[in-house]
Amino acid sequence: MHLTPQAYALVGLTAIVAALVTVVVFSMLRFSAAARETRRNLRTGGGADTALLSAALQEAVTKLKAQERATAARAEASERLSGEIISSLTEAMVKIEGENMRPVTWVIIEDVRSGEWGIGGQPMTTGAVQALASGKAQH
Repeated sequence: MHLTPQAYALVGLTAIVAALVTVVVFSMLRFSAAARETRRNLRTGGGADTALLSAALQEAVTKLKAQERATAARAEASERLSGEIISSLTEAMVKIEGENMRPVTWVIIEDVRSGEWGIGGQPMTTGAVQALASGKAQH
């Protein structure tokens, strides 16, 4: 029996489709078995695991909400401080150069996280800057 190239292609495609159908059926059977096992665990005392997981998730949600409130407070304080910096720098420029500088004075504030910049090869943290400002820094 001699097959044409089209026949070989059809046989090959049929084999691929059969393999895909087998994988889908296997996946569905595994999914249904896992669902049955989960239902069985919930009925026969698997509830302790669920309660533990629920408590852990509740604790995580509580911590995330606290972090969100703290972040919001820091963002509000940062915005307020930025406004004060912009106003103060503009007023300083006006005092030095005159009122005509007010409308053309730009102040751009770029936040840089602590330790992400440095002087003299040393990273500068918030604590290091505060020590410099208070005169307690070691040179």
